[in-house]
Amino acid sequence: MVCLGKIVGVHALGGEVRLLPHNPRSNTLAPGMSVSLRRHGEAQQAEVASVRPHQQFLLVHFVGIDNRSAAERLRGFEVWVRGQNLPPTGPNEFYYHELEGMEVVTVGGERLGVVAEVMANPGADILVVRDGEREFLIPMVQQFVKSVDRDSRRVCIEPIPGLLEP
Repeated sequence: MVCLGKIVGVHALGGEVRLLPHNPRSNTLAPGMSVSLRRHGEAQQAEVASVRPHQQFLLVHFVGIDNRSAAERLRGFEVWVRGQNLPPTGPNEFYYHELEGMEVVTVGGERLGVVAEVMANPGADILVVRDGEREFLIPMVQQFVKSVDRDSRRVCIEPIPGLLEP
């Protein structure tokens, strides 16, 4: 299961919720898709009736949630989907959850740590790489990221001077 984001509020009176997606550029949610809504150990299934972008949010209407009061009860739930329901990625595209946990090394073979998270950023996604107390922020652009190997779960980067310094 993959978490797409969190319901942070409602929109208007018709039952739409404001979903703050982990990846604002994602177009994963689609009408007819089955999702799992989870909050503090509570879970329920829902079907997406419609979805549309609005500022940094996705406005999502779930089947059977037809008024503001019903939508308000969904505040705080995370929206999860099955990994196999995600659309296939294109060349040199990756889902955040695929990158998380991958080992990061330099082209010279120095181990830097593992991808702890991926931050969405307007210019380029940022790999947050941690190894104990050390943390590096690596822009996910070809200038730095030379290869991503899904099979060996390894990201190879070519750092420029200053990129790996605190």
